[in-house]
Amino acid sequence: MQKVRILMLLLLVMFMMTGTSNAVELKAKHIFHNPESVRFAYLTESEEVNLKIQVQRDGVDAIQLIFDDGLEIPMEFYTVNSFYSFYKTQFRPREEASTYFFKIFAGNEVVYLGQNAVTSEKDQIQPYNISMASMQTFAIPNWAKGAVIYQLFPDRFYNGDLTNDPKFGEYDVYGSPVESRSWDQLPSNPARGADFFGGDLQGVLDQLDYLQDLGIQAIYFNPIHESVSNHKYDASDYMKVDPHFGTNELFKNLVDEAKKRGIYIIIDGVFNHTGSGFWAFQDIIKNGEDSPYVDWYDIYSFPVDLQDGNYQSWHGYSSLPVLNYDNSEVRTYILEVVKYWMSLGVKGIRLDAPSEVPHDFWKELYQTVKEIDPEVLLIGEIWGDASPWINQKEFDSTMNYEYRDLLIKYFIKRLKRPSRFVKELGMDQTRYPEPVNHVLYNMVSTHDVERILTLAKGEVKRLKPMIIFQLTYLGAPAIYYGDEVGIEGRKDPDCRRPMIWNPEEQNHELLSLYKQMIKIRRSHPALQLGTYKTVYTDDKRKILVFEREYNGERIFTVINNSDEPQTLTIPFDEWGIKGAVEDLLNGGSYSDGDAELRLEANLGAVLLEL
Repeated sequence: MQKVRILMLLLLVMFMMTGTSNAVELKAKHIFHNPESVRFAYLTESEEVNLKIQVQRDGVDAIQLIFDDGLEIPMEFYTVNSFYSFYKTQFRPREEASTYFFKIFAGNEVVYLGQNAVTSEKDQIQPYNISMASMQTFAIPNWAKGAVIYQLFPDRFYNGDLTNDPKFGEYDVYGSPVESRSWDQLPSNPARGADFFGGDLQGVLDQLDYLQDLGIQAIYFNPIHESVSNHKYDASDYMKVDPHFGTNELFKNLVDEAKKRGIYIIIDGVFNHTGSGFWAFQDIIKNGEDSPYVDWYDIYSFPVDLQDGNYQSWHGYSSLPVLNYDNSEVRTYILEVVKYWMSLGVKGIRLDAPSEVPHDFWKELYQTVKEIDPEVLLIGEIWGDASPWINQKEFDSTMNYEYRDLLIKYFIKRLKRPSRFVKELGMDQTRYPEPVNHVLYNMVSTHDVERILTLAKGEVKRLKPMIIFQLTYLGAPAIYYGDEVGIEGRKDPDCRRPMIWNPEEQNHELLSLYKQMIKIRRSHPALQLGTYKTVYTDDKRKILVFEREYNGERIFTVINNSDEPQTLTIPFDEWGIKGAVEDLLNGGSYSDGDAELRLEANLGAVLLEL
């Protein structure tokens, strides 16, 4: 028996030694920091240094940042994604340049990270070097942090001026005569860009009170410049509002009236290509190789043939010739276009198809814009990871289709467990410097994709927990016109149906929830500017809880993403709640002695710490 005990003891020791060895090896594979990447090091607007470190997803207990003079700063947990955990710290530097390394604790193990290696021997560390002069500063437009944005397709929002409506057969749109449609009709399908409903800038002016009552803080307009199509992604003149929408003077009036209501204007910058009716391209058609604009485009042969498209065009559409950014005149002209619209008071520009324009031009545009007004928001239309643009300071934000795809899988299709959902959210949170997360254009519908209610097969219940999430989560939540009243629509052109204004046809259940959640968001800085932390997930009951915190204000969003009512016992001590909480969504308050929170199916709660 004694021999058996000794053998078992030896096996236990060997197992512990093996486990320790594997743990150290695991840390070496997953621990990472790069002071030259803005994902891990940058300067804040207040000139504080923000540092992050990546470690294995589980098992790390604590991390310290240690400077060459011996100063130790504890790092706090930031977030977790599908592969790693991240810790961060932020401090005001005492010197212009510093050296530092990291000390990582996991169980009984202690390892160090420097620029040379991960090691258990402190004296083997080669520290990182950091210089304030060489660090990037990430200053994000303050007005856009956490702002609620409303996207509208001008021709489909509201007809405020019947005198500027396109008339039947007024002109041709690439071979299709103009068609004037009534507000109760659907868009022409297949799309030819020739069906008009009469929406215009005066219509937006007429409905500013509606938008203010809804609670939005910015309007993103799909293109408004002159062109022959209904979508206006084929500019014939960048400097002019399309006459069917109004005038430049009317647009300036709209900007000013919106500003009085605390609403900023974002326009669509379609600078990868023009329309074939663009004045410079028309000059090439007329004058051929003798045109002074011949090098503004890549023309393969002469004369220009609009049918065969013997020139570079966007995705082969001959109506959309691509601009040549190797030509300095093109760059100068586009910068002048941007300056002009900024002079009218525009506070944001959404940049269309930016992946097809050289990076160095976007850097030039970014610098030009920020020198004039650092509060102008630049949003790139990138459908995937936008870090090659954002992290190089070409844009402030992106249309966050990665976020949209994740919300559809979790809330609409119910394919994700809460624990998996938050890890994939972490992928989104760790792509960019932390300030960027507060201005990401976080939408669920746009003019290019299916409406969210259509994806939910008309089931409003699927949208409710998603709306609660969207309006309490990080970023700039974006609403595509009409989602708030239940407009449906498949892919373009069906997703561009006219706005529903008849109260009897609107979904008031959705509208009421949007209004309530926007009001809650705008009433609490923590929901607009605060940090994010997942505090609880229950995969079986499909409950997710996360915390937003800002300057001592703490709010817990509780979401029940299931078709069954649930009861959650609020763990006051575990969540660090010292007093009571008030439910901002449903009413009522809870204290440690009365902590049973009832959650309706497909709903949630928004708990403010009192």
